[in-house]
Amino acid sequence: GAAQHCLERSVAADPTLAAAHMNLGVLLAERGHPEAGLAALEAAHALKPDDPDIALNLAVVDINIEPPRAIARLRRLLARHPDHRLALVNLAQASYRSGLYDETLACLDRLLAKEPGNPTWRLLQAGALVNDGRLEPARAIYQSILARGQASRQALTGLAQIHRFEGDSAGEAECWRRILALDPGHVQALVGLARLSPPSAEERGRIERLAMSPDRPPGRRPPDARGQPADL
Repeated sequence: GAAQHCLERSVAADPTLAAAHMNLGVLLAERGHPEAGLAALEAAHALKPDDPDIALNLAVVDINIEPPRAIARLRRLLARHPDHRLALVNLAQASYRSGLYDETLACLDRLLAKEPGNPTWRLLQAGALVNDGRLEPARAIYQSILARGQASRQALTGLAQIHRFEGDSAGEAECWRRILALDPGHVQALVGLARLSPPSAEERGRIERLAMSPDRPPGRRPPDARGQPADL
């Protein structure tokens, strides 16, 4: 609140301070006022239309207001600054959420060219391929991640999803069990197994202990003892 007050006084005293407008816009968005934040960032952008940091923050705030417009902003930024890493990251994520999987994959190819060992980009790449119906290349990526000992739970979750799409209940169950061997309290794995068949006594015990945990939000509770997903 004090920072917001100072920034508001700064832009009132000198409306040409682009950095103050930008910082105010970011702060307002972080405090739950995205429309006001967007207006402040638009003011900063008008003062410095070629500033990549202002353009990036403008697009990032706009993603939660008008995703297609935010994606267009990120495309324009990358047209001027093709190697802008954060613009690529945000465009990959925004296009993924918007179902633009070809664009997601193009951004990830550019990121992986610079960071070939980054499992985050590989997982997002596999997720985009799965959602686009390209299961075999996605499977190969997940298996490659597992072979390197990286991001095991996420890769196994992705493989479980592929098995589910293919109707391979045994393969899906095996993935969930491998996750539970790493993390006995993994809610999604417990949900997955309970969906496939009634839980064993051991699994039922885990479910009941998790359901009774006082620090677990209701929306994140596991299935009940009958195998029915609770609050999902």
